[in-house]
Parts: sequence; C-alpha cells; structure tokens
Amino acid sequence: MISDETHPEMTRALKQLMYRLSRYPKKQLTGSVIEELKDLIERHRQQCRLKGIDFPRLVVLCIPRLGTLDYKRADADLASIRVMIVNFVRENPEATMVEVVAAFLAAYPDLHPDDLLQKHQDITVGLEKKKVQLQ
Repeated sequence: MISDETHPEMTRALKQLMYRLSRYPKKQLTGSVIEELKDLIERHRQQCRLKGIDFPRLVVLCIPRLGTLDYKRADADLASIRVMIVNFVRENPEATMVEVVAAFLAAYPDLHPDDLLQKHQDITVGLEKKKVQLQ
C-alpha cells in the first residue's frame, strides 16, 4: 500500500480528487450538496485503496453562508486542529466565531467545544494585553 504523501501516485490521486471537488458550485452549499461531497471523498478513497494507495480520510470544513469549503485530514490531533482553526480564521476573516466552531465540530464530532473556545479566549486575552502594553 502506498502511504507516502510525496509519492507520485498519491499526488496524482489528490489532484484528481481536488478536480472533482472543484466542479461543485460553492454558492449553493446545502446539506445535500455537503453530503454529496463527503460521499465523493469516501468513494475516491475506496477507489484509491483498490489501486494500492492508502489515501487518507478527509473531513469537510464548510461555512455555507460564505461558500467556504476546505478539506482536512480526519486523523488530526488537537494541537493540529487548533492550528487549522487559526489558519481557517485567517483565510476567512468574515466568518463568525460561531460559524467556525460549528464547522469544526461538524468535521470533528469527537472534539469538545471547550477545547476550541478556551484556546480562543486565551488568544483574545493575550492580544488585548499586547495592545495595552503598546499604548
């Protein structure tokens, strides 16, 4: 089984999946469209496994109001998820905190909301302290 992410077959499989996913219109993100995307990702993974490629499980991060879609590895640990959240917020500054938390909880159902919110509060307090120090 090919599991190296830099292997040419794995790279080709990823490009093929991204092409298939890019055909979905981002402005019409309904529950059924999101489920179709999840099914497409799972079918692609199964096809890859039949070809001997251990394609990773992916989750869908989605904010329908903004038409935002992102795909991340399902096996991420808490530290990685926190980094993903920070990057996701940077890429989507118009997203509300509630939308971001909802997107990550939908993608990672075993995640506890306090794991996300406490870190956000720590960052907010730290930024406020820096602002006070600079003034």
